[in-house]
Amino acid sequence: MNKLSDYLLKFVGCTVLNHRPDVSDYHKQVFQTGNLYHFFHTLAILASPFARRPKLVAGWFFMGIVLFSGSCYTLAITGSSHAGLMAPYGGFCFLLGWLSLAF
Repeated sequence: MNKLSDYLLKFVGCTVLNHRPDVSDYHKQVFQTGNLYHFFHTLAILASPFARRPKLVAGWFFMGIVLFSGSCYTLAITGSSHAGLMAPYGGFCFLLGWLSLAF
């Protein structure tokens, strides 16, 4: 399901953001960054069953996707400067997910 949302959001980004002249290149790049992190951490969730605590690992990665990628998507689509405030917390969740996967 997470992978499906990645593809759907990529489709939205390609069709909506690229065809709107009022969207800057910065916002397009922010959307692509959010989508890239969404993609790779979805793959990391697929590797979570091999961890000692798979639910913990998958939970950290999922929260990272919601906070980091979600704030990137919101920033790119709305242009609101407040939308990117949750990205550092999402990055921290990604870090905790990778540490949980490793140990």
